[in-house]
Amino acid sequence: MISRLMFRSETRDGVEVGIVTHDGKEYSALGSVVTPDRLVAYMGKKFAPTLCFITTWEGTVIGAGRIRSTWTTPRSYISSEMYQVEAVVNGVHYTGRCAGDGMIFKGKRVARQ
Repeated sequence: MISRLMFRSETRDGVEVGIVTHDGKEYSALGSVVTPDRLVAYMGKKFAPTLCFITTWEGTVIGAGRIRSTWTTPRSYISSEMYQVEAVVNGVHYTGRCAGDGMIFKGKRVARQ
């Protein structure tokens, strides 16, 4: 039997829901969330040593990020490094942390714009 796997996302009011369809059954989970005060998105591939894309769950680029610092996380099972990232999405600046490429970036709006 050949299984069918399809991916898509739906976005409403800055909230993305990722949907996976497997053998006719749909599974969904929260994807990226963009609000004036908070950002939950994904760190895409780095295109320079300290620059990266900020993406939705589906992989659409929604902004850019600058890695401000990096430190090792030797006891983490998720990633061996953690990043402090400043991101800009829709002209709003956020600061937060991420565990690397493809991982969730969780940020707060920077007080001074």
